[in-house]
Amino acid sequence: MSELVKCSYIGMRTHNTDYINKTLAEEMGITVCGLSRQYGVNAVAEHTFMLILALAKNLVNSYQNTISGRWREALGPNAELSGKKIGIIGCGQIGKRVAEIASFFGMEVLVAGKEKVLKKDELPVADVVSRSDIISVHIPATPENKGTKESIDKMNEELINNLISFCKKNNHT
Repeated sequence: MSELVKCSYIGMRTHNTDYINKTLAEEMGITVCGLSRQYGVNAVAEHTFMLILALAKNLVNSYQNTISGRWREALGPNAELSGKKIGIIGCGQIGKRVAEIASFFGMEVLVAGKEKVLKKDELPVADVVSRSDIISVHIPATPENKGTKESIDKMNEELINNLISFCKKNNHT
């Protein structure tokens, strides 16, 4: 941003402007604005499920085998989402839409809540991470949502173990 010496306004085509350093922008006299309400909820939720399906259906390997003429060889396993557990961290508009789509696939939805004020049907993040086959994160990058390095490292270890477990259960290698 230091190169934006003549800039006085940054307008974002998004609701979330958390990735802009607003303190620095203010010091430089730059106004930062985003949309007043969230939009694209369905698009983001659908994109989330496109990525989940690509993993579950082993899409990349299947595609590579097909274009290289090896489509008759094992295209890889085809995991079903029904019965799997999806953990949702951040259950605002997008997270709720992801949960709704997950339920259409017959998935069990686990929702992580804020540790200090867990609502009915919410679990601590650590429980959601350890119990889920798939994790979907939909939280803004705010100081409130940033964890310590240790908790992030722990979460990454558990996510990797869950992914390895998911892949082994469904013969993805």
